[in-house]
Amino acid sequence: MAQAAGIRDAVSPDETLFVVDAMIGQDAVRTAEAFRDGVGFSGVVLSKLDGDARGGAALSVRHVTGQPIMFASTGEKTGGLRRLPPGPDGVPHPGHG
Repeated sequence: MAQAAGIRDAVSPDETLFVVDAMIGQDAVRTAEAFRDGVGFSGVVLSKLDGDARGGAALSVRHVTGQPIMFASTGEKTGGLRRLPPGPDGVPHPGHG
């Protein structure tokens, strides 16, 4: 975490995104808390949402950190990366497909 915090301090990014594998399950919460406490972040990128994951990691990370889910990946290529519509929870609402 110290290296990531050092990079953050050196480049002063507008956004810092936490990337988490949707299949990680409840370990996502511990990892997100550690990243939040060590580096800080302004949004979440959820990868492998097309697999067997049920979305529990996304909901847990959102709830615990208070940061929005900004992107979701539904494949291995960049074409599978989708910006989620902003909403009160940073997740798509019904009808926003």
